[in-house]
Amino acid sequence: MLSPGTAIGPYEILSLLGSGGMGEVYRARDQRLARTVALKVLPPEFAADSIRRQRFEQEARAASALNHPNILSVFDMGSQDGLVYIVSELIEGESLRDLIRRGPLPQSRAVEIAGQVADALAAAHAANIVHRDLKPENIMLTRDGRAKILDFGLAKQVQPRVPGSDETQFLTRTSPGAILGTAGYMSPEQVRGEPVDPRSDIFSFGLVLYECLSGRAPFERQTGAEMMTAILREDPPELPETVFPALRQIVHHCLEKDAVRRFHSANDLAFALRTVQTSGTASRSGISLAPAEVNAPRRRWLWPTLAIALALLLAVPHFMELDPIDLAAYRFIPFANDHEAESGPAWSPDGKSIAYLKTVAGIPQLMVRGLESPTAIQLTRSTTRVSSAFWSPDSAVVYCIDRAGKGELWGISPSGGHAVKILEDLHTADISPDGKSLAIWRATESGGAVKSSLWISSPPGAAPRPYLPAPFEVPLESNGGSLHFSPDGKSILLVASGIAPQVWVLPFPASSGAPRRVFSATNFNFVPRGAWMPDSRHAVLSFSTGGAQPALWFADLEREKLRKLTASTAAEEFPSLAPDGRRLVFTSVTDDFDLIELPLDGTAPRTLLANSRNMYSPAWSPDGDQLLYATDRSGASEIWSRNVKASIDRPMVTARDFPPGTTTALTHPVFSPDGSRFAFVRYATDQPATIWVEPTVGGAPIRMASEYMVSPTWSPDGNSIAGLMHRDRPWQPAIVEVGANMSPHVIASAPTCLMPMEWSPTGEWLACEARTGIELFSRDGARRRTLPRLNSSAIAFSRDGGTLYAAGRDAGRTFLKAIDLATGAIRDIAQHSGTMVISGGATYQARLSLSHDGRSLVTSAVESQSDLWILEGYPHPRPWWQLIK
Repeated sequence: MLSPGTAIGPYEILSLLGSGGMGEVYRARDQRLARTVALKVLPPEFAADSIRRQRFEQEARAASALNHPNILSVFDMGSQDGLVYIVSELIEGESLRDLIRRGPLPQSRAVEIAGQVADALAAAHAANIVHRDLKPENIMLTRDGRAKILDFGLAKQVQPRVPGSDETQFLTRTSPGAILGTAGYMSPEQVRGEPVDPRSDIFSFGLVLYECLSGRAPFERQTGAEMMTAILREDPPELPETVFPALRQIVHHCLEKDAVRRFHSANDLAFALRTVQTSGTASRSGISLAPAEVNAPRRRWLWPTLAIALALLLAVPHFMELDPIDLAAYRFIPFANDHEAESGPAWSPDGKSIAYLKTVAGIPQLMVRGLESPTAIQLTRSTTRVSSAFWSPDSAVVYCIDRAGKGELWGISPSGGHAVKILEDLHTADISPDGKSLAIWRATESGGAVKSSLWISSPPGAAPRPYLPAPFEVPLESNGGSLHFSPDGKSILLVASGIAPQVWVLPFPASSGAPRRVFSATNFNFVPRGAWMPDSRHAVLSFSTGGAQPALWFADLEREKLRKLTASTAAEEFPSLAPDGRRLVFTSVTDDFDLIELPLDGTAPRTLLANSRNMYSPAWSPDGDQLLYATDRSGASEIWSRNVKASIDRPMVTARDFPPGTTTALTHPVFSPDGSRFAFVRYATDQPATIWVEPTVGGAPIRMASEYMVSPTWSPDGNSIAGLMHRDRPWQPAIVEVGANMSPHVIASAPTCLMPMEWSPTGEWLACEARTGIELFSRDGARRRTLPRLNSSAIAFSRDGGTLYAAGRDAGRTFLKAIDLATGAIRDIAQHSGTMVISGGATYQARLSLSHDGRSLVTSAVESQSDLWILEGYPHPRPWWQLIK
């Protein structure tokens, strides 16, 4: 402790005012300006602690950046003889904590203080600073009644104004997952150690206002851990009945567990409080809200009026709400329903035409049809697949991606003619509404690591530059996503398809804000697709969860709220909206998965098992008497077995074998070499997707790994299972020992697989197709061979392990090939035209299984019917002021 008279720089210590976790505060004299100040010192033993010193200096930097009458002014910062200090204005008064200790505040006084604090928070948030430790101890009240926020020791700058500046680096240096703050005044996101934004301060503000009105903290418990648990799981006790509804509603709105349901800004909160203030009597002390101070006649009109005003105010942050769904108003209009598959529509900006993809001779080609025309124009005649149609802002050019090489962006007039190549090396793209920038999704490789990310070409065709920062970057070659500029050009809606699909809203240009991931708690079964509404806030998404078919959903991208628009037995995908948002076109897909045999003599495929439901990923038993497969024949995804001789099917594994409501899919069954057991993959809500094993004769399933591990294949001795993990990188080959400690170990130097692995019957090789080709590698990773890339969907070894069979689709035809592993020679067994596509129903689930006699392979194939429909009459967002009607 410093004694009176001690000189610290130009300041003379007068007396100790108090001490806390971040230092001691003294009354001091500024000898240069002849004024009394507060001087806060970090003790020497704390100054040596880099973390404490950083936070101490952070307080000075954060507070000095603010100039507001309700925020403590910081004058100076310095160090001397190992002491680090901050100099600020001296507040003569008491803390809000001192005031609350004497009991609940009169409601008029609480509203007055709260309004000032809200104004101060608004100023801090406008400077991109979040306080993160708002509590009664950090709010001082001057003798003239003014509130002052102090102690920015935990403040954090968010969405920095100058990205990359020293100040930004300093103010955001907080470890991910760190829990900072005072236990009883944290927001739920602080308790969980998640990133915070200004809405975190609004929750803490609600806790403080609650305490002002009731005289007690809402989540008061014996320990900090109990307080934090209550903040996460419990609702606060009701405020006293004497607290009027308007204030009660403001407090409840601040204390929403979900940040998107709180006031969206401190400005909104301050305005709500001013609405309360100006609804009362015009007395010197402000509004008098206590029941005894409001006469009965006045109360009869005051509070209904106030309630209406506040309800309208609370509607402002959520200024767009959906009309009720009226199915009778829905109108479905067929747009393109030829026998060939049609998909991926894109509505022109002038609203007059729709571009889409149509499969012609097995290859998707770009088409355009005017809404007033009965026929479509084919714009491309590519020998490789075309995808990702979109328009120029003036509707004069249609763009598409040709899958030749690493992907090429082409532009062509909607009336046909010569196409022009714009860019190379990309998977998908979109153009800004002003036509000045292209956003593209591409994969790059560095040091053997592949990453997919967003790049910007401005002007279109110029050398692309990476969009940074890129928290959405995918650590593999990802080509299943999409991106769309918002109508106002200020955002990009990005769906990143990687290990798991992610939806992001990205500011454009990148310097105008921070990337924001939305709907992170939603478990997408398939990659979502999206289209903006005209307001640049809402979108229509297509996706599925819990094993259901993809449907159309209305999405509020600010509040992160979803509302289902459609539900049918067909999949509804790829929405695109008319410019006015009143109509949308989408792809309706009906899939039929059946089990087929591919004869190795090259004759035509034969249907092995078919019905009106879907069957996937079959596996023969070693003796050829049983066939395992995944199916949704009972409505849910299950594992079934077929007794081939008796033609009897029965369920082997269902959701009833696991805790209720936790299983979303059961897939990829495969027999052990002796047929006594089988492995499968369970997708669930209560744990990562992983491999399980069950006896063939029945019994409880046993989990093989606690980590993500899929696509099982057995070792020849039946003692090990290989699969794909996401431990060090995506789709990493790993092995788990069956019946041992069941802790998977990754295979050193193994490739990133683009399909399920297979283990050779000799045990010599594991195999999968990778970016470099079909890779063969030993179980220890010490040996490796590379064969040509075939773009196969599934592979299987011959009985002697000398031949590798590969099946897939190329140039509109399904192929079956054989590779002689001794010579590397590739032999075409068969090519089949038509719409049949080998598929396991989802990524990394396609499978080939060799028959007992070695003469055929069993697999699952899909026949799809894909048409385009226009939907009218769905609900639309409406402005908040229409709530008055």
